[in-house]
Amino acid sequence: RTSKQRRYLLVRFINNARQQLPDTFAYLVRVAIGHVLARTILYDRTFEQFQGKLAGLNVFLDAGFVLRLLGADGPDYRTAYEGLIQSMQAQGAELSVFEHTREEIGLIVRGCLKWLNRDGYDPTKANAVLRHFVSIGADDTDVHRFLETIDARLQYHQITTTGTPDYLPTQSHQIDELKLKEKIVELYKRNPYFVEWEKESTIFRD
Repeated sequence: RTSKQRRYLLVRFINNARQQLPDTFAYLVRVAIGHVLARTILYDRTFEQFQGKLAGLNVFLDAGFVLRLLGADGPDYRTAYEGLIQSMQAQGAELSVFEHTREEIGLIVRGCLKWLNRDGYDPTKANAVLRHFVSIGADDTDVHRFLETIDARLQYHQITTTGTPDYLPTQSHQIDELKLKEKIVELYKRNPYFVEWEKESTIFRD
């Protein structure tokens, strides 16, 4: 696992490239897209065999992915993620978000209103969405406008919102709920948007 020190240095390097080395940052974005594809899509050994492999596949997007797609982490990420979903849809994938994920997106964005242009704002404790809004000089009106357009933009990108599937009426094994929650939280902490109190209902549903 990457140490905190190495992660810090990596983030500093990426932020520096974003601000001062656009060619280097563009390359890093391409690498990141390739990494996402490699982790998301299963394919055969040759690219030709990959064509159409996503037909009929329903891909559920998480909150961080959608927020970047909608531009809440800057235009570079938005462009990269738009290209990614277009590639997936061209291969036949259907993109969706769960209703509780949609609610989580709203919570994250609304949470920015508490600190935007307020005393006590600390960028080291802020999530990526809040840092983005601050960096572009957004005010409360801008945040409310962003909130009001989320559903329309999801529809524009042909991303549907769906309820959580029903649980199986019977099961052969019982799961330790405490250990399961700890594992879910551990996974969520890998996401730079993660704030545990904002995800309480999402963790419960997961």
